[in-house]
Amino acid sequence: MTASDLPATDTPTTTGAEPTTANRVVRIIASVIGLIFLSGVFVGFLEARATDGNPPFSIKAMVVVAVIAALGMWCIWVALRNSLAIKRGVDQMPRRERKSTTITIIALTLGGVTGLGFGLTQSLAPHLLFDAEGMVQAPLAIAAVLLWGIAGPWLTNWWLKQTDEHERDAYIEGANWTAHALMFGIPVWWVLWKAGLAVEPSAIDCIILGSLLWMGVWMRRKFF
Repeated sequence: MTASDLPATDTPTTTGAEPTTANRVVRIIASVIGLIFLSGVFVGFLEARATDGNPPFSIKAMVVVAVIAALGMWCIWVALRNSLAIKRGVDQMPRRERKSTTITIIALTLGGVTGLGFGLTQSLAPHLLFDAEGMVQAPLAIAAVLLWGIAGPWLTNWWLKQTDEHERDAYIEGANWTAHALMFGIPVWWVLWKAGLAVEPSAIDCIILGSLLWMGVWMRRKFF
């Protein structure tokens, strides 16, 4: 029997590999960053025209705004498309993994929307965030304290209880790397600053860098 005598099979041929979950998460994060960047460009463009005494909307300005809006819609489309694809994959997961992944997606979405909202509000209506002396409005500060100091730790601990051992190991490894980075990195940064070799350490910068490191280690263990 030769190869030509073998019966034909119905095995489908693939034209390309489906993007991985990690790839889709990166696309979503990049889209959110793109939206934040475009919002800053839009606000800066309008402020520059107002400073120069130009009318807010001329033909040239409308073309620029249309391009920014088109890019923004494309970012939203990329984020929604990949989010829906992840959701379809989540629906096929075991119940426990599905719940923990859903919590993660919701938390990332709320964080992105909150950050974008604060950025736009600070540029367009700063009086809603700060008083005349530049201090944060008291109701907003109390809400942030309750959200970050109570709801945040409760949510992360509840999420950890919903995860399996592999997810938990990735979470703990990220925490271990971050703890070491903060424990040894901040003193080194402080010494370099005192020697005039680095900028002054900032608490917010340390939190952001630690969070990015934690997320990076977690994503590497989970998706790669």
